Amino acid sequence: MPTDYIEFTQNNYYAQIKSSGNSIITVFAEVKEQNGTILQGQDVTYSIDPPYSGVSINSSSGVVTIAPTTIAGTAIITASYGNLATAYAPLTLSDYTYTVYLEPEGTDFAVGSNFLVNVMIVGGTNYSQVSANITYDSSLLGYVGYTYLHGWAASAIATTPGTLIVNSVPSSNIVIGGSCSPATRIATLEFTVLNNLAGGSEPTSLGFSSLNVMQPGGVPGVMLAEGKPVTITLYE
Repeated sequence: MPTDYIEFTQNNYYAQIKSSGNSIITVFAEVKEQNGTILQGQDVTYSIDPPYSGVSINSSSGVVTIAPTTIAGTAIITASYGNLATAYAPLTLSDYTYTVYLEPEGTDFAVGSNFLVNVMIVGGTNYSQVSANITYDSSLLGYVGYTYLHGWAASAIATTPGTLIVNSVPSSNIVIGGSCSPATRIATLEFTVLNNLAGGSEPTSLGFSSLNVMQPGGVPGVMLAEGKPVTITLYE
């Protein structure tokens, strides 16, 4: 018999561990009918399970607090409602200054379909520039172009098959730069699934071959940044 279900609005969450002071993010899950229609006004209960030292969550609002003493790793956030199956979402906790990650609009994509991937940055301080070399399997995916670029100066350029460069300068004021807390979308890229699968379905990854992030305020050099790849499934 068809049943309702719970689903987080993001497949993955990311947070930066600050050297001082708490980091705050908010997670959100929705109760849906079997056909995907959102049921409004449902009170979802959130938790961290198993408990993760330094990380707490408000059970009703989904506000997550990360203490500066937290050790980098992955916490699991749960969302529950009544007797429905519990939903789970990973929360990646990073002690890098910045994390750049890829956020596709889904997890499974059919041959011939197009899909979008957000390029996101999160950090404990403002940034003045991002330059990311993003890689993908060009025998399985084709780069269509971008639908969104963020910043005073920004670009997304395909260089060689399977590689493209995304650049974002959030503001002409490099002394202040742009905020990335909470996470900021710097680009949305569009890909198409090619008809080259070896079988009925095949996983593939999008990742980073290089990543540079600069702080504002004339701080020299690039900062240590973490690039988080993502794996999706392609099917016929």
